[in-house]
Amino acid sequence: MQIRHYPPSKKLAPYITGYMIITSDTGRINTVLPDTAMTLSFRLGGQVDHASTVLTSANIAGIRKGPQQMAYHDKTRFLLATMKPGAAAVFIPAPLHLLNSQVVSMTDLFPKDMLDAVTDRLQAAATDKLCVQLLDQWLCSIIRPQQQDLLILAAIGQIREAGGQLKIRDLATSLHISRDPLEKRFRSMVGTSPKHFAAIVRFRNVISRYKPNRSLTDLAYEAGYFDQAHFIRDFRLFTGQTPQAFFSHAPEW
Repeated sequence: MQIRHYPPSKKLAPYITGYMIITSDTGRINTVLPDTAMTLSFRLGGQVDHASTVLTSANIAGIRKGPQQMAYHDKTRFLLATMKPGAAAVFIPAPLHLLNSQVVSMTDLFPKDMLDAVTDRLQAAATDKLCVQLLDQWLCSIIRPQQQDLLILAAIGQIREAGGQLKIRDLATSLHISRDPLEKRFRSMVGTSPKHFAAIVRFRNVISRYKPNRSLTDLAYEAGYFDQAHFIRDFRLFTGQTPQAFFSHAPEW
């Protein structure tokens, strides 16, 4: 499997983390882990199956609760756009919590003729760079910056700065809002609850700080897990494996 990374344009840099073109010459299964971002995917060739369902030519993946397996067939190419946390609402005309743990065809959200035209241009692009530029241009054409919620962006910032180690009650207090409306706005704009988002941030911090031969106990304490049973339980929830098993063969992306 080959993965190539490309940056977004300056206009989309506040909303898009980056683009990836994934090429798999031979069939394989890849496990995708929960992350704080939602992803748009466009099939350039071949086929990918998710939960025994063939993915359409254009899809959006919501924030996951657990690991999901993607089965790549021979000669498969996909273009992915990873949106920044809290930024999907500027592109997606639907409440994002409805996409939680779902992979949905974008024809459910956009006119089919529009998507057909976009995917045809992407598939016909002569180079990967041109393919990315065409997607970037289309995303620029549908952007709705006014849909961002500044309070929710502030909440995301605090959660990430704390490494996921904060209570949602304290987060609401710091933002001068009660917990219930905070959670409602967060789910709608981010695609999951602030508690689940914080748990993913903490889990991802563990992965990013891992180094071979480092004590997993020390790593867990650093991430705020003072109970080994809790650490292992969360790891099983997000990866389907124990920490020891996961770090022996982590996914490629």
